[in-house]
Amino acid sequence: MQIFDVVQEFKQGSDIKAVSLIGGANIKKQQEKLKKHPNIVVATPGRVQELIKIKKLKMHEVKTIVLDEADQLLVPEHMKTIQGIIKSTLKERQILCFSATLKKEETVQLIKEMTSEPEVLKIARSEEEAQKVGHYYLLCDQRDKVKLLQKSYHGLRTCRRSFCT
Repeated sequence: MQIFDVVQEFKQGSDIKAVSLIGGANIKKQQEKLKKHPNIVVATPGRVQELIKIKKLKMHEVKTIVLDEADQLLVPEHMKTIQGIIKSTLKERQILCFSATLKKEETVQLIKEMTSEPEVLKIARSEEEAQKVGHYYLLCDQRDKVKLLQKSYHGLRTCRRSFCT
């Protein structure tokens, strides 16, 4: 996961512990990682929901939720999961939403409903740059997801990658 790689770089030389939790990977190994009390958890929404359900992820300790590619996460098929994750945290938490392509007014409205006193920062860039962004998806069986993800991660020659499961 790109975000986890960046977290790994930033935490070098500190006592910060981070884990990556993705669906399709061995959940028992991920539960073992959580026993080390990480400061940062980078995870897919489905895996977070699953770990909350089996009471292995202590959401009352969460201070910040970051939704990267918020425009892709805040769509009807993911909304129930995202709302459930947010509701499982204490009210005194921060929600950060990031998107390079946030254009839909209904998505912006959902973000405003999920947060109190939201601030929107927009960084203008040319439409020409946005058109250079390529989107790809691969369909596979659940059991093959991790291997396919690893192969595609190493095989793509791109600057940035995002994965949703």
